[in-house]
Amino acid sequence: MVSQQIIYPLMSSSQYYITIPPAYDTNQTDKATSCGANNCTAVMLEWADLFLDWANSDSRIAGMFAYYWQSNGELYYEYGARDLPIVKAKYQEIGLKILNRNSTSTSTSTSTSTS
Repeated sequence: MVSQQIIYPLMSSSQYYITIPPAYDTNQTDKATSCGANNCTAVMLEWADLFLDWANSDSRIAGMFAYYWQSNGELYYEYGARDLPIVKAKYQEIGLKILNRNSTSTSTSTSTSTS
């Protein structure tokens, strides 16, 4: 896994890391150029699931911050996660799953170490 080959050697054994997946949409007519499909929201949801799979397979991922830029429909015709309720909700759901996973492992290790 790339994270183990590139990121881990730069970290101490007690450190965790945060991933920053993309979360955007565009009102450009050629969405295929911008996000690889005609439905950027569907692509962002698919990527979110892929990042969740990664987080589930790597215990050193402490969380995810979906790329949350503020929308600027006049200049760049892009919309950030803040203005994409379905994508935003998906990342909030993922965040809770990661927090629950980490709190479960922390409480388990705490109860084990005090026994």
